[in-house]
Parts: sequence; C-alpha cells; structure tokens
Amino acid sequence: AEAAVAWICTFGILCCKAGEIRRSEENCYPMPPEVSRRLREGKPLDMMVNIHGQCGSYCVRCCLWRPPRDPEGAICHHCAVCARCYRDFDHHCDVFGRCIVRRNMWLLKGLVLMLGLGVLTTALAWVVRAFGSILQ
Repeated sequence: AEAAVAWICTFGILCCKAGEIRRSEENCYPMPPEVSRRLREGKPLDMMVNIHGQCGSYCVRCCLWRPPRDPEGAICHHCAVCARCYRDFDHHCDVFGRCIVRRNMWLLKGLVLMLGLGVLTTALAWVVRAFGSILQ
C-alpha cells in the first residue's frame, strides 16, 4: 500500500503544474511603461526589479502581472530555477525538479510519510524474520 500511495504522490508532483501562473493576454498586458520602453530599445530587463501596481506586481523576468497577496497571505514568487512565477510558492525541489506550492505540498508530505512507513515496515519485517525463529 505504501508503494502505491508513493507512486500516486510522485505522479502528482511530476505531472501537475500546481500554482504555475500561465501567461495570457489578461496577465501580460498592459506592460509597465519602463518595461515597454526597454524592450523597444532592445535593452535587457535582467537588472530591473519587479514593478508593484494596484493589480499586483509585474515580474520583469516572466513579463506578466502577478495577483496581489490574497486574504490568506499567499504571495506569488518567481522561481529562478524553473523561470516561472508560482502562486503560494514554498520551495523548488531539486529531487523532482519541480516547485512545491501549497496545492502540491500534501503530495510531498504524503511521499515523505510513505518513505518513513516503508522504512518502518522493512525494519519490522527484518526483526520478525531475524528473531521469529528464536521466539518459536
């Protein structure tokens, strides 16, 4: 059972794009004037800082508007490894090569729990096998 749950958790982490803010016309425009000017002039945006406005913050690396902080306190963050913005970002997991956010955190916790249970089950089986003959 642990293996099946671990496979499901792994599949969920690897295949779901939880929290990723996908680019669309609604969240890419209007561009802030400074960004638009620099792009027209062919200047890079890499030295710019994010631009804060009334509708959220503009990520100069993704070139999109991110939603403002929600009532639960969740913020958006740009992952330098994935080069994408995520809602409710927690951390980038180098083991899976994916970002862990609030929506897939339960899958990661489930996977870690299954690892612990698998180790415990293996240790218990070893103890029963090693000492089972003594008890009989």
